[in-house]
Amino acid sequence: MRVIAWPAFKREELNPYTALLYRNMRDIGIDVVEFEPSRVMDRTASILHIHWPDVYFSLPGYWSAWTYSTAVLALLRIARVNRIRVVWTVHNLHSHDGRYARMERRFWPRFLRCVDGLIHLSETGRRLFLELWPSMRPIPSAIIPHGHYRGVYPNVLTRGEARARLGLKPDHRVLAYVGQLRPYKNVPSLISAFRELRDPDARLIIAGMPLTAGLARAIEDVAAGDSRVLSVLRYIPTEDMQLYINAADCVVLPYRTILNSGAALLALSFNRPVVVPESGALGELRESIGEDWVRTYGGDLDGRLLGECLQWAISSRRAPVPVLDRHDWGAIAQATGDFFQALTARSGHAG
Repeated sequence: MRVIAWPAFKREELNPYTALLYRNMRDIGIDVVEFEPSRVMDRTASILHIHWPDVYFSLPGYWSAWTYSTAVLALLRIARVNRIRVVWTVHNLHSHDGRYARMERRFWPRFLRCVDGLIHLSETGRRLFLELWPSMRPIPSAIIPHGHYRGVYPNVLTRGEARARLGLKPDHRVLAYVGQLRPYKNVPSLISAFRELRDPDARLIIAGMPLTAGLARAIEDVAAGDSRVLSVLRYIPTEDMQLYINAADCVVLPYRTILNSGAALLALSFNRPVVVPESGALGELRESIGEDWVRTYGGDLDGRLLGECLQWAISSRRAPVPVLDRHDWGAIAQATGDFFQALTARSGHAG
C-alpha cells in the first residue's frame, strides 16, 4: 500500500505528530510518501491522507487563502478520479482564527464531498463532527487517538536544574504555557487571571512564538509591571522544551475553543499535570488519563481558579508518570493502516 501524506515529514520541527505516525507506519511495511501536487496522478497510490485542510485560512491575504483552498479542492478531485481514496484526520472542525468565515462556509461542503474516509481522535470529536455534518454519517470512519511525545523531545533536566537556569527558586509555585502563541489560545487572558492571584511565590512562564507582532505586544502589555511573569516570546527549539515544562508544577492551556490538544499530551509526556477548558474532547482526555493528571474548568479563568489549580498540581497524590499506553504510536500506526486497508478493500482499489 502506498500512502500520500499531506503533510508527512516536512513539518516535523514545528509539530512531530505526522512524522511519528508515518515512521511507525513505514515500520509495519506501508509505503508513505510526502505529498506533492503531481502525486495525485500516481495510480499506484491507494490513499491520500490529509490532516489540516484549513491551514490556508490562516494566511494573511484573502486571495492567497482563496487560491490555496481552491487548489486543495482541485487536487482532491483529481486524486479521486485516479482512484486514490481521500482520508481526513479531523484535528479541528474549522480553522482556529476564523479570518475568512464566508470562504470557509463555501469550502467545507465541497471538501467533504471529496472525502472517502474519516479518522477522529476521540469519540467526542466524532460526535461533534456528526452534529455539525450529519450527512457524513455513512462515510467510513475510525477513532484513533493522538499519540504521546515521550522520548521525542530531550528530557534530562530535573525540576531543580530547569528552575535554576530560569532564575526560579525551588519553592516557587510555577504555572506554564508552552507552545505557539495564537489568538484562540487566549494567553493574554491567562496572564490577566494570573495577575489576580495574590501569591508572591507564584510564577507564570509564557514560552513560545507569537503568530503576529500585535499579539506579542498584547502579551507584553498585559504582563508589564508584574515581575512574577516570565515571557520568552520566541520560537522554542526542540532541545529547550524541557527547560520550560520541567520547571513548572502545572501546564495551563487556556484556549477559547478547542477540539483536541496535542499540547496537553506534550505536557503529560513530560509528566506534568495539565489544566484545560472543559471543551471539545478534553473532558474525554481527563477520563482517559485520570483526574489526578488532567483538570478541566468551565467559564473564564481567574486568580482564584488558578490558585486552586496550583494547589491541586502541588498537593495531589499521583503516580510518578501518567499512563499513556492508549497513545502509543505503534498501536496508532497499526490502527491507521488497518483502516486504510479496509477502506481500499471496500472501494475495490487494488492497493
